[in-house]
Amino acid sequence: TSLKHKFFTDKRHQGQRPIKKTVNIMNRGASIGDAILNPPAAGGTEDEADLKPNADGVYRKKVQTEALDDERTVFETARNFINPGRFFRHVTILYAERKLLVLFWAHFVATMIIWVHFAMIKFEEQKANVPEAAPHYWWKRIVPPLEFGSMHAILFQMALIPLTMSRYSIANLSNTSLNKYIPFNRMLHMHIHLGYVMVGVVFVATIFFFGFFGKLCANGEQAFCDKFTSEIMITGYCILAFLLIVAGTSYFRYRIPYEVFYVVHHYVFLMYIVATLHTFDVVQRTGGRERSQTFKWYSATLLFYICDRACMHINNRYRTRVISSSVVSGGKGSKMIILKLKRPALMCFHPGQYAFLKIKEIESQWHPFSIASGPQSEFLEFYIEVFDQGSWTRKLWGMLDGDGDRENSNKTVWVEVMGPYGTPLANVQDFSHVVSIGSGTGVVPMLSMLKQHVRHILRLEPSEYFRDLRQLQRDVYRLEVARQPRKGSLAQKLSSCWRKDSKEKASVTETLRHQVKRRLRSSITALKTQPVGTYDHTVTSREIKDATKKVTRLYYGVVALVVMPILGILLVGMHLSWCTLPFDKAEWMENALAICTCIFYGLFGVVATCFWDGNDLPAYMDFCFSVVGAFSCWYWFEKNLFGSFSTFDMMTYLMLTGYMTMRCWYEVVKPRHHSFRTEMLRSGINTVDKMEFVWVTRSAKLVSEIMPDINRIYDTLVEKWGEAHAARVLDIKVFVTDKDADAVRRLRESMENTNLYKNGHYTFGRPDLLKVIEDHTLDCSTKLRNSYTLLAFCGSPQLSHEIHRMKISNDISAAITGNKNHQMEYVSESYGGYKSQSGKKTEPQNVGDATNEEASVMTETTASPWRRTKRYDSTVSADDWQDEADEETKSMLEEGDIDPRLFEI
Repeated sequence: TSLKHKFFTDKRHQGQRPIKKTVNIMNRGASIGDAILNPPAAGGTEDEADLKPNADGVYRKKVQTEALDDERTVFETARNFINPGRFFRHVTILYAERKLLVLFWAHFVATMIIWVHFAMIKFEEQKANVPEAAPHYWWKRIVPPLEFGSMHAILFQMALIPLTMSRYSIANLSNTSLNKYIPFNRMLHMHIHLGYVMVGVVFVATIFFFGFFGKLCANGEQAFCDKFTSEIMITGYCILAFLLIVAGTSYFRYRIPYEVFYVVHHYVFLMYIVATLHTFDVVQRTGGRERSQTFKWYSATLLFYICDRACMHINNRYRTRVISSSVVSGGKGSKMIILKLKRPALMCFHPGQYAFLKIKEIESQWHPFSIASGPQSEFLEFYIEVFDQGSWTRKLWGMLDGDGDRENSNKTVWVEVMGPYGTPLANVQDFSHVVSIGSGTGVVPMLSMLKQHVRHILRLEPSEYFRDLRQLQRDVYRLEVARQPRKGSLAQKLSSCWRKDSKEKASVTETLRHQVKRRLRSSITALKTQPVGTYDHTVTSREIKDATKKVTRLYYGVVALVVMPILGILLVGMHLSWCTLPFDKAEWMENALAICTCIFYGLFGVVATCFWDGNDLPAYMDFCFSVVGAFSCWYWFEKNLFGSFSTFDMMTYLMLTGYMTMRCWYEVVKPRHHSFRTEMLRSGINTVDKMEFVWVTRSAKLVSEIMPDINRIYDTLVEKWGEAHAARVLDIKVFVTDKDADAVRRLRESMENTNLYKNGHYTFGRPDLLKVIEDHTLDCSTKLRNSYTLLAFCGSPQLSHEIHRMKISNDISAAITGNKNHQMEYVSESYGGYKSQSGKKTEPQNVGDATNEEASVMTETTASPWRRTKRYDSTVSADDWQDEADEETKSMLEEGDIDPRLFEI
């Protein structure tokens, strides 16, 4: 009843076209896109004749518009039926962060195994060393094992932290296929996670230590009082002091000067040195006691970090000169620098990466900035906001602008560049479309991607490009169709081998699948448009709800599968720990290991055989490992070997469990969609079909400074390709939410004669990002058989999570409406706080809100609020549109847009 009331009392849906025509359109194929790309033969109905292409191969706009309206109606109704509750919203968050979730839980399990392993060893030692009649018997039995386990858990964190600081290695690994399974772009979060875990363990251990030793010292045991002033305790105090200083400055990193944070944070290396000396105390040196040496834990990873840092400073360091620069003065003292450098020949980068800059004439400290130029450009371009007096950016402003000194402003400036670093947004060649969203100053990497796309497009000839593109789309679709009957789990494939009529049944199944999809789409449309009493709404609602549950089942399944790799890591850790204990294991330990192993092997066999894709070699290897695992479990049970493995049995156990764990990890974090576009690139097309550039900002002045260069790029594309063809490969949307009416008015006046403004690419208001994403899917579904879209975002973490949830909602709606062939992959680059002009950090704002540095330039000015002065202009190539665009492109990227502290915490 509530569903009927919700959809049939809305007056906006009255007066729509009769449902008969809509259903007829849907019944012509699997989707509206099928009807358009596969028009009926001549002599069909009037509606069918509308689907014929014109002489240029372009289908009638009227039919596409009607199809898009019908598709939108279906899409919106399906979305309304999802209505996720709080539990499912939490599930989508876990699904979106599954890569980081698996990594966090794997680290937690490994830490706890190490803690428990050494605590058990110490517990047995205390059992032999402490007599039962001793005072505070259980304190002496329990607290030292907790302290001993905590120490080794801390050493484990110290061993992992240097790996998350190795920027050079992370940047290189992010360009490999491993980036799909290990979140290299989230190593900062892992670094912070390790730091907080380490501080937490130290905090707990310190409480137990002072409580234990203080209690026994207060009760008159002088040996415990003497330990407070021993050498090992003094070094322990130093370690605690260094750790607290680093942790405190990290927590308040947005409230203190960056130089202070950067220097103090490097005290962590002093902590490593003192930790090494910690176990080389007088007791160790005189042979009174053999201590567990700390350097054995972290020496390898620390040396790796040192090598990484040395390689970064030696191999990725270049010296280049400033080709040109523009200094822009705004109202109330706001300033910006557009710096253009000659690109070093050996420096290759991707959109989304950054580089460090250093000018010796200013100071010897490195400063990171996002790269705004295109990857194929001969120049490096950076947008730099100028901060308070005495800052590095203020000194750079004085050097470039000269502060009125003409002689100083015309001298050659040499800059040292180190990079690139960071993770690229994605390999766009794997995708057919790109939707790039930049919030505030997060537009910088999107500008780099925009320049890359337009540069590729301008090298092509329009008619040949669209002809090759249609052929590529047909080839990809044929490949998808050919692969469709082969989809299924290994169990389904093995069962079909025993049926002689498998091909016929597969064909019937495919026909039924299309019939069910068409019926479902017709039901959604009928439920949306037909009046009550003319359609079986009960059956329709049930069908849609069943389809919704079937689609959302994927997200529940993937999130539940996260348990599998964690259980595998737990088993490997338990096995290595308990098999190396220096005392006899308890019976419950052997039973627990046996039961957990059998459960894990059984679950792996069922999931791998019945649910995972059976088209690749790993599927058959999974089956073999499942069989061998089942036989091994039976053998170990029969011989009662759990907990007392021989060397061969131990290696067999580790091989089986390790393989199953890695396979579960892969299946959890792998992309849910696969594109055959890369395999079909023999057509020669190495760019995306279309890019949608979306920019959301509150600063109208920022738009007025950047948009002239974006207009120039767009006008160049229109001049060569024509406006109609340009709209098919590039769509630019700018949302300005500035509350300053005068700034908005001046922006309108300055842009009213541009093509982008005339064609409605500017919107002065808050964006509906969900509608932007859904409109893209609808556009693809009405024009194409299949598509694979990259949804890229750069901005605040809060907005990144929100857009990811929108993307998941869009995926569910697309699957319900029969548009599974239109897939979307999400990548994001998110930064922490934002730096205000006073140097303090603030939290990211909501959608459409400006960061503090954006708001700082939204001031009352005259009719010509900005003064641009070009100070350097060496001879550059004039035959490339991007050289001209790079020379003039401007934006405002604060000094902390990619803050180095985020990579050095």
